Amino acid sequence: MGEKNATEEVLIPRPRKISEIGELYQHSREKWQETHTQRAYCFGSDEVKDLDAVRLQVHGGELTEENAQAKRRAIIRKARNRLQGSLQERGQHIAKELYAFFDGYLHVVSQRTAFEHSGVSPAVQELLTAFDNSSSTNPLPLYRAACQSPIPPELLEPLLIAHVKEFQRKNEEFLQRVPHLKREFYKRALVLRARGLLPVEEPTLKTRFEQTSVQLADPLLRPLNEIYGQYSSDFSLVEIAPDLPGRLEKHTFAHEMYHAFEGKTPAEWRFSEEVETEVSRRLREQGVQDEERTPFIVDMRSGLQFRGAKEHGSSRFHWLNEALTDFFAAEHTNEKPIYVRELRLLRGLLERGKKPLSHGDFAAAYFEPYDAQEPAGQRLAYWNALMKKITESYGSGFLVKLDKFVQEKGVDEALKTMERPDGWKQIQRAY
Repeated sequence: MGEKNATEEVLIPRPRKISEIGELYQHSREKWQETHTQRAYCFGSDEVKDLDAVRLQVHGGELTEENAQAKRRAIIRKARNRLQGSLQERGQHIAKELYAFFDGYLHVVSQRTAFEHSGVSPAVQELLTAFDNSSSTNPLPLYRAACQSPIPPELLEPLLIAHVKEFQRKNEEFLQRVPHLKREFYKRALVLRARGLLPVEEPTLKTRFEQTSVQLADPLLRPLNEIYGQYSSDFSLVEIAPDLPGRLEKHTFAHEMYHAFEGKTPAEWRFSEEVETEVSRRLREQGVQDEERTPFIVDMRSGLQFRGAKEHGSSRFHWLNEALTDFFAAEHTNEKPIYVRELRLLRGLLERGKKPLSHGDFAAAYFEPYDAQEPAGQRLAYWNALMKKITESYGSGFLVKLDKFVQEKGVDEALKTMERPDGWKQIQRAY
């Protein structure tokens, strides 16, 4: 290994674990609530806003038509590059959200108003021909053509406008449903808590519920092919994919809200003393005093999932955390689970060892808050107890080895191996 660069060393942020129930963590969540407005953000919204500004500048005589054209091309080029990167990253898989994006263009094509009074480039004409030669309700040729070559600006501009307008409509409808979703969820959560199935103190339950924002997600920005939603613990934000059937939307909402109830191990990220001193000096020059700085807090653990030690490190036990979260969501909604394979793998973990494990063992660790005031060995007592039971059942380090197996070979291969007689021993011996 080479020597560490001294300059790089002071710039690496270091996490300092803090209590989930402490004032610093609660303060960071309240600050987020103060600054965050419930406005769903969609792909193309910035570009459409910029295009509108250009039109206003032309109307007000601030821009010539020639300069406006150059600005419009630059705006569309930026959006096209972002979209092209997303398409290439996902390959040729026709994800629902991308299909819907190109399907939104059906309305533009059917009217042809965007092209009737302006010249149409050969590239656009080629795409339109491919579209017209297919089923009139199938945007797949447009999608495939866009994957193979950049979308022409003449096509992308009306496509962006149509997408933003449609997303705004869906978001308004979704926000009208959110109060009902939240009321029904919280009412059911109190029932489950009274039955001992949700081991979270009611004040914590209420605070976490009120601190969690909910909004519609644009899957063009965040791939949601199979999971339908996501929860950001750093921002206390639930995002739900559009166009979900009612029962699936209800289950997805419950799943993401259970992520909000997970026990957390928060950490304040700080730079070295030299860098912190310089940051404070610069902020004071801008009129921001040290006591006014918003701390940079991240959750190093959420439920049973542990974030890597570095700021962008990989996480452990993602599959396990999703399985347990979906187990709670299915109990909550009485609907079929989404993470079926992960739940089967969890069931194998519960049943295949020398000694059976229980959902209760995992649930206690899942909801456990981190308390930095406790002695070192007792800050995550339920997690430590769970690790001890897994070791007694499978041997030392088995859960870490199973997680590594999942990361390297996938859930399906891990499931096949665990379901074989003594298959867990193969995983134990693999590392």
